[in-house]
Amino acid sequence: MYQRLAVGDDPRVFHPAGGGGACEDDIYILATLEQAVALRDEFGLGIEVRGLADPQE
Repeated sequence: MYQRLAVGDDPRVFHPAGGGGACEDDIYILATLEQAVALRDEFGLGIEVRGLADPQE
């Protein structure tokens, strides 16, 4: 489940971005759905996009 900020109308959520292996820290990217998709698709970042509708799903 994704985490949404509880501050007003901020559309950003925390998207997991790698890490989480043995002895590794979890890494999260704070971004809107569109920003997370762009970072994943255009820059090849290992972001698990979470939100309402992901164009690649």
